[in-house]
Amino acid sequence: MADLYLRWSAFGNVRANRFPIMPSIVLYLLSIVACGGLGAVLGWAVAGSIGLTGTPMALVAAVVAMVAATLLWIAGAALLGRKR
Repeated sequence: MADLYLRWSAFGNVRANRFPIMPSIVLYLLSIVACGGLGAVLGWAVAGSIGLTGTPMALVAAVVAMVAATLLWIAGAALLGRKR
């Protein structure tokens, strides 16, 4: 039913975006691992430097790591966006 609607609509002739090529997918995966790894190291360092141990250290490290990884990802996307 939706196929019949789209066939005669103005949107029926819009080409779908192609899937990213393989090197691009590998680059995305490597950048996710890099941002996560750097965030984890930073989270561990912050939680250890304030003297936490055990479960509180793990929780603080996880929160700091997620925030740091997200900020690193945003910074990388902004830098790549300027190049284009």
